[in-house]
Amino acid sequence: MPPLRTWWPQGPAPCVIGGWLGVPVGLWLLSYLDTKMLCSIIGLILVGYSLWILLKPVGMVPLRRTLSGAVSVGLLGGVVGGFCGSPGSVMVIWANLLGLNKEQQRATVQPYIMTMQLMALLLFLIRGGVFSGCLLILWVSAFTVILITTRLGVLVFRQLSNRTYNCLVVIMLALSGVSLLIKEWRFLGSVLSKVDHFVFSL
Repeated sequence: MPPLRTWWPQGPAPCVIGGWLGVPVGLWLLSYLDTKMLCSIIGLILVGYSLWILLKPVGMVPLRRTLSGAVSVGLLGGVVGGFCGSPGSVMVIWANLLGLNKEQQRATVQPYIMTMQLMALLLFLIRGGVFSGCLLILWVSAFTVILITTRLGVLVFRQLSNRTYNCLVVIMLALSGVSLLIKEWRFLGSVLSKVDHFVFSL
């Protein structure tokens, strides 16, 4: 985690501010729109980006970071996190497109994910009806596993080169996208069945 004094304006603070504005929008989408379709679209975007990044030219010029861009990306990440619980995916893609090294990417993405999850948790508490004894048991059970795997992740992170780190990030983005598509396979099945019906009706 970077020191708080470095969070503004080149740190994660602009993204966090945008994310705070986006999370309530994402929760609204979760309540009123077809989340299966939205999550499937996000899954397709993640898989498509992963394939593109693997095939892009080696000498591609990275994006230039701007304050408005950081806030906008944070806002989009907050919206995505609000309705499908994956706020970090947008930030990971953005940090990757900026051409940041692994330390800079982690210093941007990790504080953002932490603050977005805390924001979502606070909103759930305000709305009520979310927590139960069963959920508390799951949290306590998962906490030990999270501590161990986080420690292992840090150890692996320190051993990776920037190139290897970026490759692993792309692979994990692809897996995240695939998992969203598998989760919403009924939506995809419905779309494919409609396409199939259209083709054979010609």
